[in-house]
Amino acid sequence: MKPFPLLLAVLLFGIGTSCTDRTDRHQKALEELDRIIERRDAYGRTKNLRIAARRDELAAAKDPRKRIALAEEIYKEYYNYDIDSAYHYARRMLALAQSYGDGTRINCARVYLAKTVLNGGMYGEAFRILHQVDTTRLAPANKSEYYNVYRSYLSKQLSGADPALKARYRDSLQFYNVLRIRNLPEGSVPRKELEAMMYCKAGEARKALDLLLPEYEAGIEDTHLRAMVAYRLALIYEQLGDADRRKEYLIRATADDLRTPVREGMALYTLAGLLLEEGDVERANRYINCSMEDALYCNYRSRMQQSSEMVQQIAGAYIDSLDAKRRAMGYVTIVVSLLVVVLLGSFFTILVYYRKIRQISAARLEMNRQLRELNEHIRSINGELRDANNIKDEYVGHYLSLCSRYIVRINDYRKLLLKVYKDGDCDALIRELRTKNPADAEYKEFLAIFDETFLHLFPDFVAHVNRLMTDAERFSPRQPRTLNTELRILALIRLGVTHSAKIAAILNCSVATIHTYRAQLRNAAIGDRNAFDDAIRRIDIAGAEPLQTA
Repeated sequence: MKPFPLLLAVLLFGIGTSCTDRTDRHQKALEELDRIIERRDAYGRTKNLRIAARRDELAAAKDPRKRIALAEEIYKEYYNYDIDSAYHYARRMLALAQSYGDGTRINCARVYLAKTVLNGGMYGEAFRILHQVDTTRLAPANKSEYYNVYRSYLSKQLSGADPALKARYRDSLQFYNVLRIRNLPEGSVPRKELEAMMYCKAGEARKALDLLLPEYEAGIEDTHLRAMVAYRLALIYEQLGDADRRKEYLIRATADDLRTPVREGMALYTLAGLLLEEGDVERANRYINCSMEDALYCNYRSRMQQSSEMVQQIAGAYIDSLDAKRRAMGYVTIVVSLLVVVLLGSFFTILVYYRKIRQISAARLEMNRQLRELNEHIRSINGELRDANNIKDEYVGHYLSLCSRYIVRINDYRKLLLKVYKDGDCDALIRELRTKNPADAEYKEFLAIFDETFLHLFPDFVAHVNRLMTDAERFSPRQPRTLNTELRILALIRLGVTHSAKIAAILNCSVATIHTYRAQLRNAAIGDRNAFDDAIRRIDIAGAEPLQTA
């Protein structure tokens, strides 16, 4: 492969893998966000318990300064959660400060009150209250908040104004932003967040990112402040064109808003719009409904208007989606109908072939069964042939040697008799013939060789026979490598000599004796006595393959 195509393939693989990783990461984050939304009531109960504790402290407090401070604290808890309650405690803080005569807290309460009524949509009332504020009696943090409220008032007033009028007041808005920043502590996170916003408006998003991202990555303990910074970072990444990071920080900001919890956060609303653009209509609908519920609960009018517009967009997307699904279902129905026809034709064709295959399979199974039976028969015959061959090889060698010795001994005996006859001593010849019977000695040797040869072939023969006999009738040879008459009869049966006359001839005894011994052996056998001889014939040769029997 050439270098350029290889490099291109690696690059495409890396891009595909990266996209998959990002998709999986966002999917997991959204699933976690869904779980947070499901637990949103639990976060709300925790916040309500915290507020209830502060209200109890306020009811029990006697010191005017502490009562003002508690009213302010309850206001801050309610501001992003319930505007009507926040308005109530801002007025209560103002009343307490006026009764105590604390000018600083009076002006601070007026700023809070103006901020609350402004977000409630009462712009004229907000402007009237702002004009009552004496900025010289405000602390720097409250002064920064005053300029923020005034800037917000101008911004809302100019939201539907003529573009020329907006351009005239743009410098004023910028001026109030600068004043707001100057009254925040140097190096604080809120100040950096506002400075980042100013950089973005000036088109310097990269500077805003360099200023704010290290603060977020270093960790911000305040959950609401962390959510605000994350939302600002999402706006910065949007300006930089990084859609992946924008979505990531929107999810983070939304999660922190829900954990705080606040009900006026823009992150959930913005995330719902982004998901709608991406085609995730179902999740976008769930998120915007959640945002609408928060806006209704919080009585946040501008957010209710925005959410209603988003709901209309989602409804339109749902209608478009349903139309697309209806058209797709029509196409699918046609395709499925064609497939059903094809499948039915295929089914009947397969059914015909299946019947033929079953017939062929049945014939094949019958042939296999016959072949197995034939193979078993052949293996049985082969086993018997191997058995007979081993016995033949063993006994032929021994009996050839025995016959050779018999010929030599008969010749020696003939010479002995001839010598006695030549000496003319007829009496001595008669005595020789009467006193010695060489056949007895030869027969003993024959039996000894028979025993040794047989036990060489079947070393465990006696043990096998004993397993077929009752305990009282089992054999225990007196001498090793020897057999008694009963065992020799059984040995000849194992070698295939089954006729009693032949056994009697080989063992040099009467047929009646053989019949008696065989009857005794059958009577001493365990189990079926008629199968005793067959069991003896199935005893295998040592070292040979087991004899296959039917």
